[in-house]
Amino acid sequence: MWGVPDKNVWVTAIMGTIQQNISLPAPAHGAPGMFRCGSPGFLAGLFRQAGFNNVSEKEITGKLACGNNERYWSFINEVAAPVVAALSKADEATTEKIKQQVFELVDQKYPDKKAALDYGAVVVTGEK
Repeated sequence: MWGVPDKNVWVTAIMGTIQQNISLPAPAHGAPGMFRCGSPGFLAGLFRQAGFNNVSEKEITGKLACGNNERYWSFINEVAAPVVAALSKADEATTEKIKQQVFELVDQKYPDKKAALDYGAVVVTGEK
């Protein structure tokens, strides 16, 4: 499962920017989402509740190496359904504005201009 939002810039950079520019409905409290199980201990707790023993939790972090902002934009628009759905509500000018703001954000956070964005996931194992 994906970890907390702060560790997943690969998706929060664009989704945060989209939310600043497009009025999207807020998800219902407790609704499924990318980061619902990302808090430390949450998923391990579910495993224990389900009767698993010897439950362990490990965080995996790394970088989504895109090489440049254009490749990042193409990738995220091909694999992230929430991004595609949100941008489908925007006109061409708004989409271009979002794209430029995302590029500025990525360049600010990663000044090497290689668009290698952070990711973090939680891996939980247990025995039944």
